[in-house]
Amino acid sequence: MIKTIFLEIAEKLKPIKYDIFDNPELLKIITKTIKDRLNKSGVDSEGQIIRTDASRVTPSGRYSAYTVRVKKKKGQTTKHVTLKDSGSFQDSIEAFVTPDGIFTKADFSKEGGANIIDNFLDSFNTDSEFNDAIIGIQKSEKIKLIDIIIEITRNYYAMQLQKV
Repeated sequence: MIKTIFLEIAEKLKPIKYDIFDNPELLKIITKTIKDRLNKSGVDSEGQIIRTDASRVTPSGRYSAYTVRVKKKKGQTTKHVTLKDSGSFQDSIEAFVTPDGIFTKADFSKEGGANIIDNFLDSFNTDSEFNDAIIGIQKSEKIKLIDIIIEITRNYYAMQLQKV
């Protein structure tokens, strides 16, 4: 009898399937975490201040003088880089799940065929390095997200055990 119960429980608690993480609320929290970091502090996934190439020679140290004027007209912050000029980049940030893990992606293209990375060539050697820095997750953010993932996993297995 104990063996039978154990086998039923074991069957219900098979290894975690990636699809339990394909949770719209979790994916929304991940994208919000990235956007909040960009908007509130202007740092990358390593905690480094994001600086445009043109800003390296300006007093602000964040944006070129031209960009500062444009952003002020739009009512946007000029204290740090947000990558939110038109909003289309931040709107494109997306988290998604595959059997290999949870990933993020975004559309770095700009109107007219340019690419956001064109403004950061002095700071990043490759598109991949830029992508990882901008839409990656900081260590402190991962810790918070792990707590959410643990809760999702706990709820998933609790529901499976209730079916036993």
